[in-house]
Amino acid sequence: MSAALTHEHLGVRHRLVGTLVMETGLHIGSGRGSTLTDALVVRTGNGIPYIPGSSFKGALRSSVERIAPNLSILQPPVTSCQLNEASDVECLTTKKPLRDLLKRMQESCDVAKRTEQSYRAVAGDEAANNLVNANICTEPEVDSAAFTRKLTYQFIAHRLCDTCRLFGSTLFAAKVRVGDLRIREPWVEMTEIRDGVGIDRDTETAKPTVKFDLEVVPSESEFDFCLDAENLTTRDLGLLCIGLQEFRAGLVPLGGRSSRGLGGCRLSITGIFSANLSVTADLIRYLTAADIGSRMVQQEPDAFIKNSIQLLFQEGGH
Repeated sequence: MSAALTHEHLGVRHRLVGTLVMETGLHIGSGRGSTLTDALVVRTGNGIPYIPGSSFKGALRSSVERIAPNLSILQPPVTSCQLNEASDVECLTTKKPLRDLLKRMQESCDVAKRTEQSYRAVAGDEAANNLVNANICTEPEVDSAAFTRKLTYQFIAHRLCDTCRLFGSTLFAAKVRVGDLRIREPWVEMTEIRDGVGIDRDTETAKPTVKFDLEVVPSESEFDFCLDAENLTTRDLGLLCIGLQEFRAGLVPLGGRSSRGLGGCRLSITGIFSANLSVTADLIRYLTAADIGSRMVQQEPDAFIKNSIQLLFQEGGH
């Protein structure tokens, strides 16, 4: 089973660090209000505003999903279900027939494990041949009792779209993790209160009696950015860099009220570090060095991102 497709062991790790600068105000709501405002921004336990890593990752994923249809020229084409059940893309995340097939496979594999048989011995030739013909496993693997323990994991890894395989789904852990973006110190402990009105969706005019306000982190606020990625294929890395390029260009808003001009931001990537833990010397250095600059090899950000995207088109991403 390809380590690049799965999480069985750590192969190559990348860490990207930088700064996210707000070009307009930012509102990521906490779901709470106060005597000062109807909608407070999300804060740490110390009362300092921050950007949840999940918010940034969600916006990053959406930016990749919007571009994915334009990458149909690749062979094989880049696929993205966009977490939409109506999508034509066959992905376990959204297609119930595939999830039903996975459930039947899991049941057969459970029986095979208990009886120390292979998947073919329990599920039959037709089911086994379907997996072989779909290049999910080989003939020796489908006949191996030892491999049967890994078969459902292999099936999941091969039956997800490219964006679900990179950013994760309910069935498969993400290869990309984004830490919470903490506001860069010193923070002057100041936010803004913005007024707003409710909109009548039928007349597209302001409702006369519906007024609200919300708390906003001011423009020019800076947040520390850190992203970790593991076991990326050439395709994974190319797609990730395409999404990051959108942030570097200032084309992806964050948070709520973006239609009112909030959430404009620009990402500056100041460092990219890589370690190939399949190489013994790199593994020893990674495990023994004290700081990230010594543990991992530093890459020049512009060249790294450009090369990763070019390789995606040159090699098809595999």
